[in-house]
Amino acid sequence: MRFVYLVLIFYTNCLIAQKEDYNWLIGYRGTNSGSNPLISVCKMNFKNENLTITRDSALIYYNQSNSIISDRIGERILLTTNGFQLYNSILNKLFPDCYINIGSLSWSEVGGDVLKQGCILLLTPGSLTEYRCLYLWMGEPKIDSFVQTNRFYEAKIDLNKNGGLGEIISKDELIMAAPFEYGKITSCRHANGRDWWIILPKDTVGICMYFYLILWVSACIILRLLIPLHIQV
Repeated sequence: MRFVYLVLIFYTNCLIAQKEDYNWLIGYRGTNSGSNPLISVCKMNFKNENLTITRDSALIYYNQSNSIISDRIGERILLTTNGFQLYNSILNKLFPDCYINIGSLSWSEVGGDVLKQGCILLLTPGSLTEYRCLYLWMGEPKIDSFVQTNRFYEAKIDLNKNGGLGEIISKDELIMAAPFEYGKITSCRHANGRDWWIILPKDTVGICMYFYLILWVSACIILRLLIPLHIQV
């Protein structure tokens, strides 16, 4: 018999609803709608708790990893990424250089990241216009080892730039170096409605799994814990 125990206790005094995840993009790669109207990106909007599906001929290739973030009322997409390129609200590449995670093992100028949940877009705590793209980097495998997923990076985007479409102001900045799992980045907004909890699984061998619990406040990470998840077999 197997048991999994995971206990996290948080004290909260308020909950603030957000709608940054009300827009989804799915599909393979968009193309010119005049050449093949059946091939496109599918846009799904859940505003007002109703599903609206539309088509967009944007040239975005999603592989295993993608992230989309909308405005706070769920009206429109602000940014999206496939882990290797960043796109603005009209689904064009961000200028002057949209490429991120350069040098990662599976990096491609046109393709997307192969890591599942290998990237995530979040609003910088305390800001109304600065966003961060957080992503994992893969290194070349070493002798007698697997692929090394061992860097956690960030890119900063300022939506005040370029007439409100945004501009990358920095990228590939190291947040943390450690042996990580292959993707699986998750996050949860703090109960104060501003800060973020970020969870990164650690690459672990054995019956005891670990994950990094990060508290992101303003522009700084102020708490970084390595928490065990015990599995009794």
